[in-house]
Amino acid sequence: MQALNHQELAWAAGFFDGEGCIEITQAGHKSYCLRISICQAINVFSQYKLAFGGCIRDYQPKRSPRRQWEWEVHGQEAATFLYLLRPVLIVKAKQADIALEFYGWYSQVAGKGSTLSNHVLEKAAIYQRQLRAERPRRGSPICEARGVKP
Repeated sequence: MQALNHQELAWAAGFFDGEGCIEITQAGHKSYCLRISICQAINVFSQYKLAFGGCIRDYQPKRSPRRQWEWEVHGQEAATFLYLLRPVLIVKAKQADIALEFYGWYSQVAGKGSTLSNHVLEKAAIYQRQLRAERPRRGSPICEARGVKP
């Protein structure tokens, strides 16, 4: 991975605040994963991939005539991304806090290939719901939903 300077981190955080997505996804019935993604009509993600890993893909959305590009990263790489950008995130700050708390806890209790107890799966689902609850609702401007003044 390539280190970013402060200005590049601030740009990455601002872009992510506006266009990014933080998710705790369920992988099958017995596992959860931290996932970060950003979609854009042009491919501006090579710097993200160099600095944080992950993958870049292009696809054709069903409701848009324009192709889209998506950068995504999972697990430890996603947590590192959030940890580095967290000091300068505004809109997604609370989501990042929940995601980092989840990842810190989950990485301790879920070993590769281990069978997770129902208690662990239930707690992971709670983190997932908390994160979803922090997303702005459709129809409300994102800045108003977060109390951020222009």
